[in-house]
Amino acid sequence: MWVNSQGEDLSSLAQTSILQEMDNIFAIESSIEIRCGQPPPSFVITDRERSPQIAQQSDDIKVDGDTARPNLSIAVDKKSFTHKSQAQKVTQNEGSFDSSVCVLGSEDFSSGKHYWEVDVEKRFQDWNLGVARKSAPRKGIMSLSPKEGFWALGLSFKGYWARTDAWTQLVVQKNPRKVRVHLNCEEKILTFFSVTDVSVMFTFKDCAFSEEVYPFFKNSRKESTLRICSVKEE
Repeated sequence: MWVNSQGEDLSSLAQTSILQEMDNIFAIESSIEIRCGQPPPSFVITDRERSPQIAQQSDDIKVDGDTARPNLSIAVDKKSFTHKSQAQKVTQNEGSFDSSVCVLGSEDFSSGKHYWEVDVEKRFQDWNLGVARKSAPRKGIMSLSPKEGFWALGLSFKGYWARTDAWTQLVVQKNPRKVRVHLNCEEKILTFFSVTDVSVMFTFKDCAFSEEVYPFFKNSRKESTLRICSVKEE
């Protein structure tokens, strides 16, 4: 119990002050734009601190050109890819996407906690990010849904959507310039954060991964580029 020198109970007032202080901290947090690949400042209370399942360091994700549809031009560093109007002169193989402009990361995950960030510029009209099960379909018309082996979030029709089995439209206060994807294999959770205002966009829970999953990217707008952020150099 909190009391003053006159013996009056100040517990409720103390609690109110603490809550106000927390609100101020959260207000500071939401006003900060965190640079790509960098952790938030130490004075900010973040979801990482509230949620111990979040990975502590981003993974150095690169894409696997052998999985890309020929319309995707992969950069030399394999961290950015551009949707070209004309198909590239590359050899398609069994593991490549043939109808959707998609590509997978080069490394699969079956355990641990991982995260990566992607630049999504304002002019983009149609992109999706997330993870795909190893056995998810890569040929023909695809449905980006968990039952098909995809857990994704994207921008389409001027709105943000979680690709649940029936799409879920998201309420976004500020259009993200960067999106962070958090994967927790043990807890079977996939969470998307807006790095722009440090907010949770959507969380998939109880994901039926059942096998390895790969980072997944789809870039459907012609002549636009998606870029995976590089890991911050120490």
